[in-house]
Amino acid sequence: MSAQPPEHHVEHEVTVRVPAAAAFSAVENVLDWPVLLPPMVHVEPIGTGGSDGPDRIKVWASAGGDIKTWTTGRAVDHRLLRVTFVQEASPPPLAAMSSEWSVEPRGERECAVRIRHRFRLPTGMDERLAPLRTAMSDNTAAELRALKGVLERRDTADTVRWEESARVRGGVAEAYAFLRAPREWPGRVAGVADVTLTEPAPDVQIVATNDSAAGQEPRTACVRVLLPDARLVFKSLAPGPGLTAHTGEWRLEPADDGTTTVVCRHTAVLTPDAVAAGRRDEVLAEAGGASRALLGALGSGVRVA
Repeated sequence: MSAQPPEHHVEHEVTVRVPAAAAFSAVENVLDWPVLLPPMVHVEPIGTGGSDGPDRIKVWASAGGDIKTWTTGRAVDHRLLRVTFVQEASPPPLAAMSSEWSVEPRGERECAVRIRHRFRLPTGMDERLAPLRTAMSDNTAAELRALKGVLERRDTADTVRWEESARVRGGVAEAYAFLRAPREWPGRVAGVADVTLTEPAPDVQIVATNDSAAGQEPRTACVRVLLPDARLVFKSLAPGPGLTAHTGEWRLEPADDGTTTVVCRHTAVLTPDAVAAGRRDEVLAEAGGASRALLGALGSGVRVA
């Protein structure tokens, strides 16, 4: 029997000036990770293991300039303040990977958050180790810096959730086809004169739009994940002024009269400066501008050519 490839490790730690319980709540609540952690695009629950097994989640995240996706088991230990993740099938070039997030109390109002990754590469791919370790280390450090910043600013920042909707003529399939076809938007969606679309992985889009001619700096850019049941989630790659993060989800709901209700749900984190300056409404209005334009186009009965 051939020996397994060697196991490699990456570990980072950060001290956070909040109680351990508050930090662990953020670590445990993976559905909020896309607004807390820059590399995370979307986390989708796909099943539970019951009382004796881990939960299962599917993750989309940026890594080394690419969008990776994988399914992982998640086991939560509330007593030890530890969450363990084991990937079921690791994305290339990994052969296997597991991660442990732990929180260590250091007094009543301070704690350490630690991330440990363990991973293996396929035999004969040693040349990939150094760049992979660097990318993993950079991502891990960025996640911890972001988590520390969000947790320590929670008293002065503001996380806002809201939704916008429109009733449109036609069925779900037609409306969803337009939402997932950004190249059809110029001339049909207000404020969109040019679209750049790349698809780095199946059902993943990177969309940049502009309100002027091609070649100009994009006004908005986001990663979008196309999901079953006419759902689509997105994360802004460059949140607008006054925001540290902006994510959202499109859902389409058929009605008995043949129309479709299109709903866009947003989550945005305002900066402390925007909150202090009383710019909350202004910042959120700007953040929702692109989705309102899409809803307006759908409400006009647009069709995909």
